[in-house]
Amino acid sequence: MTAAFRTFLQTEWARRAKANPRFSLRAYARFLKIEPALLSKLLRGERAITESMLIRLGTRLGLTL
Repeated sequence: MTAAFRTFLQTEWARRAKANPRFSLRAYARFLKIEPALLSKLLRGERAITESMLIRLGTRLGLTL
C-alpha cells in the first residue's frame, strides 16, 4: 500500500508541476504541511510512509478511506 501511495505522491507532484512550472518540491511540501526534506525522502523511498502519515497526507490531498 505504501509503494502505491508513494507513486501517487510522485504522480500528483508531476501533475501539479506540469500545470504550474513554478510548483516546486518545497511548495508541494508546504501544501502537505511537512518538511521538504521529509517529502524528498518519501518520494525517493528513503523513508517509510507510516499509517498515520498516509492518513494525514491522504486527507490533505482530498482522499478518503
